[in-house]
Amino acid sequence: MAGLVPADFIETVRSRTDIVELIGEYVMLKRAGQNYLGLCPFHQEKTPSFTVSPSKQIFYCFGCSTGGSAFNFLMKRDHLTFHEAVEVLAHRLGLELPEPAGAHQGGRLQSERERSRREHYDLNAQVAAYYHQILTEDRVADQARAYLTKRGLRPQTWDQFTLGFAPASGQALLNTFAKKGFETQVLSTAGLLVSRQSGMQDRFRGRIIFPIYDAQGRCLGFGGRALGDEQPKYLNSPETSTFSKSHSLYGLNLALASIREQGQALVVEGYMDCITAHQHGFTNAVASLGTAFTHDQARLLVRYTQEVVLSFDRDAAGSAASLRGAEYLQELGAHVYVLDFPDAKDPDEFLRERGREAFSAVLRDHRLPFFEFRLEQLLQQHDPASVYGKAEIVGGILEELDRLDNIVERNSYIRLVAERLSVSEETIWKELLRNPNKRARKDRIEKNRYNMEQGKQAFASPSGSAAEIARRGLFRCMCQERDVWERVQQELGFAVFEGNLGRFVKAIEASSWSSPAAILENMPESDQAELAALLMTGDDQEIPPQQQERLVSDYLVTIKREQLNKEIAVRSAALQEYRKNEDKAGIMGVLAELDRLYKDLQALKNSG
Repeated sequence: MAGLVPADFIETVRSRTDIVELIGEYVMLKRAGQNYLGLCPFHQEKTPSFTVSPSKQIFYCFGCSTGGSAFNFLMKRDHLTFHEAVEVLAHRLGLELPEPAGAHQGGRLQSERERSRREHYDLNAQVAAYYHQILTEDRVADQARAYLTKRGLRPQTWDQFTLGFAPASGQALLNTFAKKGFETQVLSTAGLLVSRQSGMQDRFRGRIIFPIYDAQGRCLGFGGRALGDEQPKYLNSPETSTFSKSHSLYGLNLALASIREQGQALVVEGYMDCITAHQHGFTNAVASLGTAFTHDQARLLVRYTQEVVLSFDRDAAGSAASLRGAEYLQELGAHVYVLDFPDAKDPDEFLRERGREAFSAVLRDHRLPFFEFRLEQLLQQHDPASVYGKAEIVGGILEELDRLDNIVERNSYIRLVAERLSVSEETIWKELLRNPNKRARKDRIEKNRYNMEQGKQAFASPSGSAAEIARRGLFRCMCQERDVWERVQQELGFAVFEGNLGRFVKAIEASSWSSPAAILENMPESDQAELAALLMTGDDQEIPPQQQERLVSDYLVTIKREQLNKEIAVRSAALQEYRKNEDKAGIMGVLAELDRLYKDLQALKNSG
């Protein structure tokens, strides 16, 4: 699997990579015993089943049965090859892949795709710096500077967000970067140029530039705002190898620390809303890059927090965005609130007109749980005093009630709806239960959750005989410590492991390994999930080294007892045959063997 990457270099990268830190950049993890738990990034779930082991440097999801090492995580998440994953992690550590023997043209063999992505990141960073310099220093940006100043943005904020300006000539970027050695095709592939009858031109000509970064601070692409009447008013980079509008959140790189510290994210609609919020001290704000808040943006956000406040424009498009965003976030288990601004169009306008304290008051006093926000919308759209109005409101709120997993929460909201409409709670319950398609979907969700929970319990409390449980426990310890591996080999031998365990032991024995993560990487992909599950089992509690050693001894004793009892059963059967045949010599020999076996068994009992 490693290909041309030397094994010792792979081991260096693996040993120096903290899998909790790596996965923590994509998944919000919480300590649980000696492991960490979070929502799986590979399937939709509301109850955390994704487990990361810092001691073993592996992960496993008890919901979708996906597991592996840090390399495997990147391979699955970013669709990389093993070589590419090694290269990415090496780059994080400041290491360069060694040049393999026979590499041509003095270069190392590396993924064209990953190299292209890195080149785009680097190009975008240079372009962002170029546009920023024009905004802050060039006279062609006088109108842009005046506009930003009028909107209340300070020069320090321009620097913080690397705001820029693209000259209206349409050739400035092309000419400047051609002199730096960049080919026109490279600039076009990165989404920086567009083709016109007169030739290639700067895509963002005459616009204020908003560089868009990911959580790691890499420049993905750009947004541009027209200063005149040019349409569209806002223009984003096209889909490239580094940028996808539906997968990105503006300002995330600057908001991430505050989101984690506060345990909450504030989602606004546009660049200016986000920037103004940060300038006024609300540094947990991110923008959705337009009104189309997507499921992928929701998944990105819940990696870092489970509490989200939505603050979109109060027009129809903004309300629709709030609805979509809340639905996606709730599906992923987030607690969603909606800000209801009094007499203001958007957060940017409100902050500029009323300031930080007024905005804080809105966050405190006008932050509605999404269900209440949706109910208020329906009450405004329909007449709650009329029969038809009541029916429309109940019909509109059923889907939101259906999404609520918590019974106490659902009962409370049914009571609230009943009070607001002056109808009985029983009536709303009947309407909810009359909705068979949604209830069936709900039942499937609950069934899947039950199955996942049962799976976790089965791993935590494995079934089977004491010896079977001991084999699995001993196997985990063997894969964790070489000393235990060698001790088992000397005291028991590996023949005691049967079935898949026996197959795994033979495969591991034939390979060179240094850790559970290395063991997983050396296994066929078809075996990695099952092996990860075995290695992660029983890791809920921290076990001190002294207890770990005693646990290994107990496992060994349990298996030895089983082996002795099996031998005793075989000898006892032989004894019956000798007695049938009146074979005195055979009887005496078997009795001697049985006496030895019983003494060995008693010795084991005494040692336990």
